[in-house]
Amino acid sequence: LRIALPITVSIEIINPHLGKFMQDHPELELDIDYINTDFDMLRSDYDIAIISHLPERPTQKIRKLYSAKLVACCSNEYIRQYGQVKKLKDLANHHIILKNNDLPSNTIAYNIKNDQATSFNPKSKMLLNSCYQTIEIAQAHHAIAVCLEEHYKRSNLIQLLPDYHFGIVNYYLMSNNNVQNRKSQAFINFIEWKI
Repeated sequence: LRIALPITVSIEIINPHLGKFMQDHPELELDIDYINTDFDMLRSDYDIAIISHLPERPTQKIRKLYSAKLVACCSNEYIRQYGQVKKLKDLANHHIILKNNDLPSNTIAYNIKNDQATSFNPKSKMLLNSCYQTIEIAQAHHAIAVCLEEHYKRSNLIQLLPDYHFGIVNYYLMSNNNVQNRKSQAFINFIEWKI
């Protein structure tokens, strides 16, 4: 099976279980590409993919798997060096690291209680093509990361502004219409069970 997986979700949710999956399905051979860019599934010859955006012209079967909130976090050392962030407007004094396609061009936070959107202007923004690397940079104590809530929970960082989230990333399972066999179904069942 040729499979495309997003780096962001794979690192902590899927990869730890792939070995067990292979033990349970020794008849399968997986060819996995870790991606974080758009691609054409048919031209790329993937059987199964997990994506975080809907294709413009879907020609494959697609279904929503999972939604993840984006949260702001930083290290304790960052707060000692650069100060507290108690209100959304405090972000005007801080450097923010974001995944480049997770947020609109005007940076917005959403109140968790009423989902009201509020624009904010950080001191500066750094845009990365992988959400997981935002955590790594924040762990160096010089920036605030906006990352998947699951990544924050597994890190040694602290969440800032817990009354807000910074968007939601939806993940979709996409399978090639031509691939509907026992092997592909086994992997699809595994993904649905883990996510």
